[in-house]
Amino acid sequence: MRPAHLSLGSSDIGFDRKRDGQDDAVIRRGSPAEASPEQRRVLDDLADRAEAQATAENFPVALRILPRRARENLMHTYRYARFVDDVGDAAVGDRLALLDAVEADVRALWTGGARLAPVTGLAGLVADGLPAQPLLDLIHANRMDQTIRGYATFEDLLDYCQYSAAPIGQIVLHMPAAPPRRTSPTPTSCVMPCRCSSTARTSERTRGPDGCTCPERTSESRASVVPRCARLWRGPALRRVIGRQVRRAWTMLETGRRARRSVVGLAADRGSRLRCRRSRDGGRVAGCRLRGSRGSGPTDEAANRAPCPAVAGRAVTAGATLPADIAAAYRTCEQITGDQARNFAWGIRLLPGTKRRALSAVYAMARRIDDIGDGQLSAEHKLAELAAARRAATDPTDPDDPVQVALAHAATVLPIPLDAFDELVDGCEMDVTHRSYRDLTELIDYCRCVAGSIGRLSLGVFDPPLRGDDDAEAKRLANTLGVALQLTNILRDIREDLAAGRVYLPTRDLELFGVELRTAVDGSLDPQDGRLAELVRFEAARAAGRYDEGLQLLPMLDWRSAACAGAMAGIYRELLSRIAADPTIVMRRRAALPTRDKLWVATRAMARRG
Repeated sequence: MRPAHLSLGSSDIGFDRKRDGQDDAVIRRGSPAEASPEQRRVLDDLADRAEAQATAENFPVALRILPRRARENLMHTYRYARFVDDVGDAAVGDRLALLDAVEADVRALWTGGARLAPVTGLAGLVADGLPAQPLLDLIHANRMDQTIRGYATFEDLLDYCQYSAAPIGQIVLHMPAAPPRRTSPTPTSCVMPCRCSSTARTSERTRGPDGCTCPERTSESRASVVPRCARLWRGPALRRVIGRQVRRAWTMLETGRRARRSVVGLAADRGSRLRCRRSRDGGRVAGCRLRGSRGSGPTDEAANRAPCPAVAGRAVTAGATLPADIAAAYRTCEQITGDQARNFAWGIRLLPGTKRRALSAVYAMARRIDDIGDGQLSAEHKLAELAAARRAATDPTDPDDPVQVALAHAATVLPIPLDAFDELVDGCEMDVTHRSYRDLTELIDYCRCVAGSIGRLSLGVFDPPLRGDDDAEAKRLANTLGVALQLTNILRDIREDLAAGRVYLPTRDLELFGVELRTAVDGSLDPQDGRLAELVRFEAARAAGRYDEGLQLLPMLDWRSAACAGAMAGIYRELLSRIAADPTIVMRRRAALPTRDKLWVATRAMARRG
């Protein structure tokens, strides 16, 4: 039975708002009509299309780091907004009649009679108290698109945005996982760059040669600036006008920055900010539609790379459907990563599918190598196992090993330097022989093997478009960042490593601070009158300097790769800061960040790249 609080009449969800200067034709006339069989077919086709378009946007519709319920709510909101927009922009037939049918279905949502999939998906939000008005406003905006050919002033355009963009923000603010409500211009400003980026295309394709969404007159002078976009097609005057609108939108986005300090808000305006940055002068939108670089697929050069033997004859491009065994191999690697990479997995979640799978394959192989070095076998057997792992990692040819199959495929579509696994195995062999390190130089050499190699492998997955000196610098910074992460691991695991008979802190530093690592009766490390705490702070300061250097890599990467690297490095850097603030943590137990803090670090990584 439908909950009682969902019962409301037509007067509660009426849609009779009328603004001065609007044509009566765009205001709903009477009750909306039910859809005919032909209209239902058209609407069902558009509903299927909306489902398939979520991955084609300039922003991640529902970030993987969000709680499951928040992701589902955002996806349902996207499907509905995309569906309504497609009805207004791409439907064949009487679009006003189709929009009436959509409104009738929306109203039926409160009486249990909704039929269209994008509408019924909102039932959960309605049960949580979502009002009808934002849903109806989006329909009204598309009615306006059918009859209004242009806007005389910027204020008129903003009035239109109150129907076409602001409702999205209102829906998000009603989500249970949304941040506390606050007034923000962000929803309206998000549509401004979209309008600017599609002005030329929309004028010709959907509104005819006389259609335009740029205001004809400025609010200050009321002087005619853009009589019709078609008259200024690709001309300097049009670029100046569009550039002005972009600057206005940029100012509004910056004004609303505080309201975007949430995971939901970061995703919401990603595409808009990107468009603003790329078209502030209006020169990039007069003849084409801007799209953000998703960084999700390989370059043409990568797609033509010779396949590894384990995947010979298989599909090797990111856009191709993966064969069942390769897809299953990737799933195995992703499961290994999710189960065992507590910090690493947070960054991987931010990558697009192709890179996320590839980095999971890299991690799964690296984990296998690391587990051999940390296992219970004798030193002789470990070295033999490491030799076999070296061959498997640098030349993955076994079609029966899912990790090798996934790694081979990943190395085919992305420039992953598999020879970096050689150095990883070298570092694990150092662990097996219980090698000690006299000074920082020797320790850095070890860190470069076991962690700098991972940095260079990850850089291959990120695949930044760099050449020559820039490429060499990126590899150096990736190596430095990996070393910083490993130095953090060493400080975090001092107590556990000592129990395993390993001491990674340089002998010279131990002598300098008068420290001899030993365990107390209760299993904690002997603080030695505070000398061990001073040594930990000293080593932490060294590691922090390498973070400062290594993080210079991020501006060289695409947004999602930079967010991934920034999230992983940010988690370890935050852990290092806490160890430096209270070194006694590592003396008692293995230091770790709570999940909520990891989520916050990942969010900040996205904010810095947004």
